[in-house]
Amino acid sequence: MKISDDDAAFILGKGGKTKEKISRVSEAEIELFERDLILEIRGSKLQRRKAKKILGGCHGPAHWPSDSHRGLR
Repeated sequence: MKISDDDAAFILGKGGKTKEKISRVSEAEIELFERDLILEIRGSKLQRRKAKKILGGCHGPAHWPSDSHRGLR
């Protein structure tokens, strides 16, 4: 999916930590092509849906599922 420059910065996070956390919580593989501003989410339908729900439009804090983020901070 095509994303904005601001969304790319948010998704990547400091040192790639946000992207890693989204991937870990959703169990989806997330790849960000910064040059083209394209976000690719791979995995099962459920995994992709979880990742998209966490991203929730990208324009603010990610919405972590309350029971899935324990111990990931």
